[in-house]
Amino acid sequence: MARAPCERPDTPMNKHRDLADNEAVWQSLMNAAHESLVLIDKDGTVLMSNETGASRLGLTVLELVGTCLYDHFSPDVARARKHEFDKVFSTGKPVHFQDCRAGKHYELFCYPVLIQDHPVSRSAIFARDITENRVAKKLLLEERQTFFSILQKAPYGIFVTDQGGNIVVINPEAAKITGYTLEDIPTGQVWFRKAYPNESYRKNVIDAWKKDVTTGGIDRTFFVHCKGGSVKELEFRAAKLADGTAITMFSDITEKNRAKRALARSEEKYRGIFENAIMGIFQTTPDGRYLSINPAGARMYGYDTQEEMMCKVTDLANQLYVDPQDRKTLMELIDVNDIVEGFESEHYRKDGSKIWTSINIRAHRDRRGKILRFDTTIEDITERKALESRLIQAEKMQALGSLSGGIAHDFNNILTVLQGYGSLLQRRMDKSDPLRIYVDQILSASQKAASLTQSLLAFSRQQPITLNPININDVVRKTEDLLKRLVSDDVDLVTKYSEDEIIIKADPTQIDQILFNLAANARDAMKSGGNLTIAIESVEMDAEFLRVKGFGEPGTYALISVSDTGCGMDEKTRAKIFEPFFTTKEVGKGTGLGLSTVYGIVKQHDGHITLMSEPGKGTTFDIYLPTVRTSTGSTCEAAAPHSKRGSEKVLIAEDNDDVKQLITSILREHGYNVIEATDGAEAIEKFKQNPGVALLILDSVMPKKNGREVYEEIRQMAPGIKVIFTSGYTKDIVLDKGIREREFEFVPKPLKPEILLQKMRVVLDRR
Repeated sequence: MARAPCERPDTPMNKHRDLADNEAVWQSLMNAAHESLVLIDKDGTVLMSNETGASRLGLTVLELVGTCLYDHFSPDVARARKHEFDKVFSTGKPVHFQDCRAGKHYELFCYPVLIQDHPVSRSAIFARDITENRVAKKLLLEERQTFFSILQKAPYGIFVTDQGGNIVVINPEAAKITGYTLEDIPTGQVWFRKAYPNESYRKNVIDAWKKDVTTGGIDRTFFVHCKGGSVKELEFRAAKLADGTAITMFSDITEKNRAKRALARSEEKYRGIFENAIMGIFQTTPDGRYLSINPAGARMYGYDTQEEMMCKVTDLANQLYVDPQDRKTLMELIDVNDIVEGFESEHYRKDGSKIWTSINIRAHRDRRGKILRFDTTIEDITERKALESRLIQAEKMQALGSLSGGIAHDFNNILTVLQGYGSLLQRRMDKSDPLRIYVDQILSASQKAASLTQSLLAFSRQQPITLNPININDVVRKTEDLLKRLVSDDVDLVTKYSEDEIIIKADPTQIDQILFNLAANARDAMKSGGNLTIAIESVEMDAEFLRVKGFGEPGTYALISVSDTGCGMDEKTRAKIFEPFFTTKEVGKGTGLGLSTVYGIVKQHDGHITLMSEPGKGTTFDIYLPTVRTSTGSTCEAAAPHSKRGSEKVLIAEDNDDVKQLITSILREHGYNVIEATDGAEAIEKFKQNPGVALLILDSVMPKKNGREVYEEIRQMAPGIKVIFTSGYTKDIVLDKGIREREFEFVPKPLKPEILLQKMRVVLDRR
């Protein structure tokens, strides 16, 4: 190998002796470094080296020291490096460059060794292998902030103090961190006084520093007052060198520790939220295993601890989801969007019961896009789903009720005409007339149609009823014999009465209707016999009861439970059981109005009805009716029969021509003087034109003016005028027009001639 263009010193040993005073200082410093560190003079003679630097040249420290550094490189490399290193001696400024040797990449720093009042005669060469850095530069820069960089380019602050306590070296990073230059803090005494103005605190710092420089030192943290007034948290390590000087290295950890403390507070806050949240919080793997579960999540699914749930539930799709397809659907959504909110699914609890849940889930991926885990919050929405279901059902039933009421109006007008003219025809025919049988069949069929209409009105909660205080025990007792006849002989009827008197405000006939319809339904469900149980008790609806049931107002209710041991119903049937015309019976075996009628009657009594049924396990209907404090005992006196004939002047206002003609014919046949009007406005004009009108028969709902408006206007002209209202419309519409049964005489359609005539005589004869 050719020699580098430098001449070896004539007396290397003499030069080595000149460095003896500081050799221990630099040797200690250099051996602390893990990278190459070499000290040379102007001629390139190696004055000191650490083991790493020597080994990278294939030598020991003893073999390297005293030789010319350039002799260990090729001529080209030697010239290039001498050129760079000479700049340090000529300018007094450090140089920095990179080169490649033997397939290795090195980063070299050459610094002038600055000693007070001495020219630059030596330089320190720091070389580190950056081969891996070039492959993963960013990662290495984050992971490695070299502790062993020295002097001006070191990533940490460095103070070097001599035996007298004077600071002989302060690097730029130290000045940058503290704001102090060598001129500001020429001695250690000045440094400690400025950096630690509190005497007691300063004493503790000095004692720790003296201990560290003696024993080798450990990392310590102190709060330092910097130039300008700021206070920083610095991490120190101090060590004593062989010649009695000391080196102190430090870094600014103010922001790092602030961030750590903030992170700790955040983690503590998160842990508090995680542990105390009322909703379930989970972390799961993509293959369906739990990573973490909060206490609320474990309780939601019926487990005593998070550990128990994590141990027992290892396959979410098949163990947790009622329908495993829901889990698959959720995974497909999260794969596309990474975030899914409000995903509703039915889950199993530990005991096998089911709950509805709302899931919010977020996917966490690695750099390649692979899903690592899912963060999930789950809310139990079982009660909400039940309320929504009841609301939907109530809205559907209301809509069906409105439809039923409209149908009933049209049917009532048609049936009024059929029954009216049929009755007239029947009375005029001799009983021996061979055609009379046909009239009887027409009237019978129209009566059945009227019964169907009444059932529709009952379902829509719009048929006229009379509410009186009754003892529910007494009502059921009176129907018990009839119920036994209604069910088959192989059905055992059991009644359980309340020991206490339970008073409700109801129409007894309608309560009977409820019992008959439910008993008939139970009979049909028990083809091979069974047990039918009717139980009565008083229940209190408090806040917890209402929360569980999802309906009603607080208070005391009479509970009528009708249970059978029949075939039961599936979920699909239960959802439609109260709808009109829905039936599970064969065609022609039922109208599908029985249970819808029950529903309407219960609602009309401000009550509630629930259903519990499973296939093969029978059915239970629970009826809740509000109680009252009044006692029974009021009776209605039967009205004395009145003559059906009369001669009074009667004004009829009816917008349906067929019905109007029918009523007119009936009344004239029975001697009454009839005046006809087609709408409300015409009725008022006819009244003005025909003095002496004794009775008004007004359709409740008419064009231009309704029945109540006509009555109020005519009453201004004739205060004592008497009135009967009629209507084929549903009760809610009649009430909207201000017509109440308790205030006025009311005859619902379809009108029966006998009832209308009798009601007229009662009103006309009333004083």
